[in-house]
Amino acid sequence: MILCEPINLSLQSGISPLFAFYSANYGLLLCAIEQEIDAGYQFGKLAYELLEKFHSKDLKTKVLQVVAIGIEHCKNHVRQTLPYLREAYKIGLETGDLEYAAYSILHCCSYSYLAGISLDELEPDIANSSNSLKQLKQENNYYYNQIYHQAVLNLLGDTENPELLSGSAFNEKKFIPFYENINDNYALFQIYFNKLILSYLLGNFQSAKHYEALTEKYIGGVTGLFCIPVYYFYSSLAKLAFYPTAAVEEREKMLEQVTTNAEKIKFWAQHAPANHSHKYYLIEAEKHRILGDKIAAIEAYEQAIATATENEYIQEAALANELCAKFYLEWGKTKIAQTYMIEAYYGYLDWGAVAKVKDLEKRYPQLLALILVRSSGNSNLFGNNITSSHTSSSNTENILDLATVIKVSQTLSGEVKLENLLSTLIQLIMENA
Repeated sequence: MILCEPINLSLQSGISPLFAFYSANYGLLLCAIEQEIDAGYQFGKLAYELLEKFHSKDLKTKVLQVVAIGIEHCKNHVRQTLPYLREAYKIGLETGDLEYAAYSILHCCSYSYLAGISLDELEPDIANSSNSLKQLKQENNYYYNQIYHQAVLNLLGDTENPELLSGSAFNEKKFIPFYENINDNYALFQIYFNKLILSYLLGNFQSAKHYEALTEKYIGGVTGLFCIPVYYFYSSLAKLAFYPTAAVEEREKMLEQVTTNAEKIKFWAQHAPANHSHKYYLIEAEKHRILGDKIAAIEAYEQAIATATENEYIQEAALANELCAKFYLEWGKTKIAQTYMIEAYYGYLDWGAVAKVKDLEKRYPQLLALILVRSSGNSNLFGNNITSSHTSSSNTENILDLATVIKVSQTLSGEVKLENLLSTLIQLIMENA
């Protein structure tokens, strides 16, 4: 009613600059609640056009922020929201709209994380954003941002227990009771959502299933945000991973929930394939795996890997490779499994997820034997290098060098034309430099 009444009044009495803000919010409502994504997107475009028509700089931060976080990702790659959010933050500082400037930089950080931006690159950006939020006295948004900051630090290998959001940036034991007391659904969703992702990535599927249920409890606090489809993605994967150990009577219900989630993601993928197609394929692959349909699973894994790679979701391309490797390993196809696990290993390295890389080394040393050079003490040669990679680029130098050597050897065996060979080798040298 708060949105629709001023829109109706404007249609009766004439359009004012404020109509741009109401139009943006109405577009978000259409996308998030009514699932009328094309219509919602048109209202978002209208909001932009009205800003330009009325030269409404004072409203620009509000409009850009709402359209970016709630509408743009419904049609376009989530990375396309980031320039809008940075602009909204900058203009908000200029015009004094500190509230929406804070929302903008907060979501710029969280969307960057979910988009698969390199963690080494992202961590200092999140730290700087948190410092800015603190200086602006935007305390709520500061602590919200610290949830993601801690998740990034955990993946970078900064904590002993990467599944706990407790460290230099955030302390879940302190804040969960606080947020429960004030009924902050947004904060509680983000805490459990990040714990779901971390526990799933690190192979603790029982905890992941627990956190996905808690996350769903607070989903009303994040209406319209990009984290909702990502939640359904990890929720489905957690259920499917837990499925073999679930009670017989629970399995049918779990499959129904996964199917429902997959249908939602499939719908979103029809409108924004760059964000969601690989998520849908990977859920389908895992579902076919547990149902024993190997041919369908293989096809879905390949589609998930290809589309995630194409759309630069490096963390989810790595995950798709890992799950595909586990599928082949369970099938007894060790050589094929090794190929996909090595791809996963380098994908997680590329993302900067040191904690996940270490986890793979512990779980699958036999598949990673080609790249895990052992010292006489039978410890990983890179064990001392893979720590807190955000503090120094030298931490993964040795791994990068070895990766390049392997990549070059593969290239040499595959290239037959001198021109192509030289071009490829130059590109590899540039990458490593």
